[in-house]
Amino acid sequence: MTALYSKDALMRAAVYEAVKWWFAFDGILTHQIKQQSGQITMHQTRAVANLYNFGRNMPSEDARVQHVVDAVNRFSGEVYPTFDSRAADIEQAITTLHSELTRTSPTNKAFRIISGMTKLTWFVAPENWTPFDRLACAALNICTVDSVQRMRNFYKKLDAIGYAETSARIKGIAKNTPFSAISGERILDKFLMFNGEVEWTAAVVPSSMAFPMAMSDEWKKALETFADGILADKNCHLALEETA
Repeated sequence: MTALYSKDALMRAAVYEAVKWWFAFDGILTHQIKQQSGQITMHQTRAVANLYNFGRNMPSEDARVQHVVDAVNRFSGEVYPTFDSRAADIEQAITTLHSELTRTSPTNKAFRIISGMTKLTWFVAPENWTPFDRLACAALNICTVDSVQRMRNFYKKLDAIGYAETSARIKGIAKNTPFSAISGERILDKFLMFNGEVEWTAAVVPSSMAFPMAMSDEWKKALETFADGILADKNCHLALEETA
């Protein structure tokens, strides 16, 4: 990875990529969900599944998708003191949902929606949370074979390295900028993903780095200054040091 980009370059790309996703999708949907009393709809659930690449694990029938929607909405507005404490409840929800989807399946088979549940529940309860993703896991050398256990180990590692504290510092830097609503956790998520797989990073980072060029001069300068502030904060470098 270092042969392609420095860690500082990847952090800058992560800021740009997170901002791009926020204005293109994440921020729009989280606003809509707030207007819906914190509840995600079936249509929105399918949109997240398709855009976040777990649509193949979702059931196709409306009635069974509704089971997913109900499981996600039980987390609406919840805030947990640690990533691991929420991950424990997510694990229980995954198990219960899998049983229900299996019971109602015409083939008596169903996928465990693991990464998808961490992503969907972020939209209804984004505070102190970040999705579980194979690329971010790879960046932190989380290699457990069982997917649920890998998810649990991932969030335990985030607690151990001070991910929430670093995210809060990023939010502080974002204050009084046009990007104050953007999640610090999601910026760090993009950074971890960029450290997870060389081929994916090589394909995505050039587009991320070009994103400011699509902005007006005023917004381009604001975004570059925001990224500069994160890179200049030595406490944010914990994230740089913990990746593989």
